[in-house]
Amino acid sequence: MADYASDALEPTGKKTSFSELVFMVHSAIEEDEDFKTVPKAVVDRVVKELVFQITDELYRGNEVAMSIGTFVRADKEARTSRNPRTGDPVEAPARAGARFKVGARLKKYLNDEEGGD
Repeated sequence: MADYASDALEPTGKKTSFSELVFMVHSAIEEDEDFKTVPKAVVDRVVKELVFQITDELYRGNEVAMSIGTFVRADKEARTSRNPRTGDPVEAPARAGARFKVGARLKKYLNDEEGGD
């Protein structure tokens, strides 16, 4: 498992793609003797399944708690909004979304505080 040092790298503002994430996970587990032979395709499938399971749980209205925080379904009620161009009222339908509540561990890590490991 990756070692998260308190001297974190400087933020780059870069967006990490799914394939880059799979590559990073695969590279990290390859360093462990027990997982050296795990094919990248298996890592890709595991990461896709993790995303699917989180998505499915949110669809069902469940929260998904992880060590870094909690994924929460965020339902918005129907409301009357305004067209920014004309100012006319517009009915916005009810919709579902998702939020991520940052956990204490991640918050400490991002702020270089002790205990964020």
